[in-house]
Amino acid sequence: MDAMTLATMVAEPETFGKEDLDRWVRVIDYSTIANQFAKYVVARSAPAPWAVTKWTKAKRPFVAIAGWDVVSCLAMEEDGARWICSNYWDVSKRRSPDRLIRSSTP
Repeated sequence: MDAMTLATMVAEPETFGKEDLDRWVRVIDYSTIANQFAKYVVARSAPAPWAVTKWTKAKRPFVAIAGWDVVSCLAMEEDGARWICSNYWDVSKRRSPDRLIRSSTP
């Protein structure tokens, strides 16, 4: 685990492609590593939006954790938040809490 943590800190995100990100995320087996990988590598790499789109739908838990952590990292930056809102979130299909309450009452 220590080696994986260090690897996420010294990696050069600008050199990562989609295949590299996928290869790294497949070996993660601890949520802290998924968090650090998302923050220090994926969110700072060019394919970050691709990773969000693919990994947030993953069945493997640590891949999904990494995907959602990338979402949170991107949301903290203006350009990333704009991308999330315009390309990833389909706001028109989301149900507001008010609608959920009304639809569940007889």
